Amino acid sequence: GHNKKDHIKKISKIYGIDYESMIFIDDQANHFTEVLPLGVKCCLAGWGYNDKEQKKEARRMGIKVLTLESLKKE
Repeated sequence: GHNKKDHIKKISKIYGIDYESMIFIDDQANHFTEVLPLGVKCCLAGWGYNDKEQKKEARRMGIKVLTLESLKKE
């Protein structure tokens, strides 16, 4: 969906999960700006449709860039 923030809010409400307990993984760095204020932990899927600049932007925002190997540890 287009509005990631609304999706996160719905998941939180339906399952009774606090935002701080959630991990949001996406392959587009610009999707994090709307969910970060909720307190959700965000990670960039480094194997997805992104480039070096998006990875750099994610890191500037304090977002971990995952590899398929590091995903298992999250």
